[in-house]
Amino acid sequence: WSSSAGSAPGFRQAAGRRGEEARSPVRYRELPMAYEPPVMCHCSPPRKAPRWISWSRQNPGRRYYSCVDAMVSVVFFA
Repeated sequence: WSSSAGSAPGFRQAAGRRGEEARSPVRYRELPMAYEPPVMCHCSPPRKAPRWISWSRQNPGRRYYSCVDAMVSVVFFA
């Protein structure tokens, strides 16, 4: 993906922000793949899904899993 290590993926669009890329307001203390036990995505073949942190108003600070290859919103909350 196009974002720097330790930050949210740059391909996500923030709702209501006129097409600006949504980014994490703070750097991640742990990398998105640094967790156990693994949560597998529903892609073929299944792979470990990265764990992100939500910065939305509805779910601030909530951890979730989302496959980087998903073109639609496939999210698994922790």
